[in-house]
Amino acid sequence: MSLLSLERVSKAYKVSAGLFRTKNFFALQNVSLRMERGELLALVGESGSGKTTLGKLILRLESPPKEEFSLKVRTYGATVGNTQGKFLRSFRTLPPL
Repeated sequence: MSLLSLERVSKAYKVSAGLFRTKNFFALQNVSLRMERGELLALVGESGSGKTTLGKLILRLESPPKEEFSLKVRTYGATVGNTQGKFLRSFRTLPPL
């Protein structure tokens, strides 16, 4: 089983497009990745390419999009997906595996 698995992750923000108008700015569009235990992952890209947004989604510091979204993070035998509250806070402060 993968340590980290993302499938078809997209994240859009509303930005101003003039007086009383907004449009969607896609920070991420259809990102998929899988990381196995023992692998090292580096996110590299230009400024504004969505690296920070992806990290925030993984740590659930950013709210996931409303549409279908698949995120699975396994740590210490537990799967972090739709968890909330104390477990999620403790997950964010775990030492590295």
